[in-house]
Amino acid sequence: MGILKLHCERGMKVKEVLRLFEKLKMDVREGRDTIASFRYEGKVVVRTKVPHKRGELKGDLPYFIRQQLRVNERQFKGLIDCTLYREDYEIILKEKDIL
Repeated sequence: MGILKLHCERGMKVKEVLRLFEKLKMDVREGRDTIASFRYEGKVVVRTKVPHKRGELKGDLPYFIRQQLRVNERQFKGLIDCTLYREDYEIILKEKDIL
């Protein structure tokens, strides 16, 4: 798992993930958690969630969010650090035959 996992997934804050949802133009709805759905051509292709609490995400939650978004550690870091955007994310999903 290496350095990227430690840097990118450890110590991640809820607001960083919410900003990521906004940047990817995901549909967000509130329930027990904040649920975000990525739509492509009207169809939901990826769904993930984050708790309502503030501060840092605990345990393996950042890892699970990354897995649900279908990206690797480097891509996830790029999304969080604003070096990758929705268009880049669509390309990633197309390369994985998700879109």
